[in-house]
Amino acid sequence: MRLQHLYYASSRKYTEFLVATLAALTALMLLAAIDNPVAAQDVPPAVKALAAVSAASFRANEIAPESIVAAFGTDLATAARLNESWPLPLTLEGTSVQVRDAAGLESYAPLFFVAPGQVNFYLPSGLALGEARVTITSGDGAVSVGAINVAAVSPGLFAMNGNGEGVAAASVLRVRGSAHYTEIMARYDLDMRQWVTLPIEFGTVVDRVFVALFGTGIRGRSSVTEVTATLGGEPVAVLYAGAQGTMFGVDQVNIEIPRAVAGRGDMDFVLTVNGKAANAVRISVK
Repeated sequence: MRLQHLYYASSRKYTEFLVATLAALTALMLLAAIDNPVAAQDVPPAVKALAAVSAASFRANEIAPESIVAAFGTDLATAARLNESWPLPLTLEGTSVQVRDAAGLESYAPLFFVAPGQVNFYLPSGLALGEARVTITSGDGAVSVGAINVAAVSPGLFAMNGNGEGVAAASVLRVRGSAHYTEIMARYDLDMRQWVTLPIEFGTVVDRVFVALFGTGIRGRSSVTEVTATLGGEPVAVLYAGAQGTMFGVDQVNIEIPRAVAGRGDMDFVLTVNGKAANAVRISVK
């Protein structure tokens, strides 16, 4: 689709900034807040438990192949390091991630980021659906094990504050005749120490305003017709939903903002893929 490729070209640097910011998050979530902690009886005494969630939504119920996963635990790595080379490595600071799927096949997962309490990795393609076991081995030999449920789709949207909620990790494309302009829709508030929404303006009556939102676990959708969305409760047209095209594991959803929501300020954007709802994120319209 022409609009899809336009986003690839116009928002690449902004996308790289977003993904680097999200992948580098080091703040740990409390394991008690995760839905499916590993049962103690499933882990031998010498092995530590880990919990794995979508790196976008921070939900643990299902994770799709070719998506970005965040694993939390202790002694997962000997030091913090963000990968800065391509292709993604299978070891980083001596840490590796092995996935054994429901069919018993084992594969190593490419790594985005490692730290003693968190490892972000790319869930390999071709995994059998169902329960899989994730084993993380640190550079000092420490082993951590957890379970994930592999599903065809598990939609999650990135948020700028890296917690699966609040202002969307997204960019705006304004089309005015034959011209187009890329705009940001978030700013960092120094007093609040967090990202906040930057309201989108509709501009002239001939302007059309599109938003590209970034997520993961979406590309496995059966068809674009099975992807629906609302903004502030108003249905919005989904023009594209699939792989972002330049970044491992990152998916992209393109929508057009309807003028019916003008002046409503902060609103929840709710995406549904194959009947599964993603985490809600915020978009603001002036």
